[in-house]
Amino acid sequence: MSEDAFDYISKIDPRMWSRHAFRNYSCSDILTNNTAECFNAWILEARDKPILGCMELIRRQLMGRFNQKRARAETSKNEICPKIVKKLERNKSLARNYICHWSNRLQFEVNHSHEPRRIVDLGRRTCGCGRWQLNGIPCPHAVSAIYFHRQVPEKYVSQWYFMDTFRKSYAPDIYPIPSTYNEWPVDHDVEPILPPIPKKTKRSCRQPDNPNKKIWPKKVVKAKPNNETEGGSQYAGEPTTTFDNRGLISQPVGISGSQAGGQFNAGSHFGQDRATQ
Repeated sequence: MSEDAFDYISKIDPRMWSRHAFRNYSCSDILTNNTAECFNAWILEARDKPILGCMELIRRQLMGRFNQKRARAETSKNEICPKIVKKLERNKSLARNYICHWSNRLQFEVNHSHEPRRIVDLGRRTCGCGRWQLNGIPCPHAVSAIYFHRQVPEKYVSQWYFMDTFRKSYAPDIYPIPSTYNEWPVDHDVEPILPPIPKKTKRSCRQPDNPNKKIWPKKVVKAKPNNETEGGSQYAGEPTTTFDNRGLISQPVGISGSQAGGQFNAGSHFGQDRATQ
């Protein structure tokens, strides 16, 4: 054995790594951490999620597991758990090789040709080898003494391995939890938060306020020449008449109002005819 390994293991409490220092109350002789490794593999999907999602998935898995264990326990007809029955049957077959001597009412001396002598006390449920106290299952020495005392080994199995205890372990229910996303309390004293005011954008001049409204295009009409002028000469600048969207005539450009009234009578009548259409 390596001296470094000895120094390292000596600093650790023997109750953590040696069976001889284990407590007898738990009735377990498991030395490795296989239980924790199995649980970590079982929640492998939930471990990658955030804390709330992880706990929710583990709760749902445990809820289903508890229900399955209860269903199996209700249909079982055995008094002891099946795996413990297999271990006890193996110890029964090994007990044939031991010779038992009755010491007093509940104490026995068990001998074997290739093993040291063991003392079995059925009243205290102890054996010199320590296996019976450690795992709660009668060892081959104890089974030999039980048979010599004309008893049944199943009665000396620890209470933790009975189906009644198994049913009590999975009796508590894990209740389903409803969703609370739409059930948050509403504070009526707080004013509702309004949406933000949108920014005003520049509208195009081609886009009217009322899209159904017709827009009459502006037309420019040139003034006719004065009939009194020979040769049909026109005024300088060619005054024009403009019609708005409603078809009404506006004041000509380049002449006064009196001239517009006398010289552009025809244009006015044309505008009026346009408006009445």
